[in-house]
Amino acid sequence: MRAQPLAGVASAFARYVNRMHARIHPEFADKELTALDALPADAPVNDHELTTHLEIIVSAVDGHIVEISVARSSGVAAFDEAALGSVRRAQPFGSAPPEIASADGNVYVDWALHRDATLSCASVHARPLLLAR
Repeated sequence: MRAQPLAGVASAFARYVNRMHARIHPEFADKELTALDALPADAPVNDHELTTHLEIIVSAVDGHIVEISVARSSGVAAFDEAALGSVRRAQPFGSAPPEIASADGNVYVDWALHRDATLSCASVHARPLLLAR
């Protein structure tokens, strides 16, 4: 499969990613990052330069995660696991508009989650993909 241009569906993707963000933010930014703040400042997970990139595949039908993985590690496994757990707890994300579903019926998003609370899980760091056959 190869990615196809998002022209014509970019706004539908933006609405869906914003809906995903509304569910991810309380889990990641509000709960997870706050819990990390309680750890010693020199703990590896408290390096505010950490970023993990997740590949999230969501069923367009019901918004449940089909697959989630670390596409690019932060270098700190505990931070990567915290990001993965936050997104898993945030599901389901609801059904997706049909125009953003790839040929296999799933929605694909690469999302960078940051340790820095001002960047955290902002939807501007989400990159949607539309796969074609």
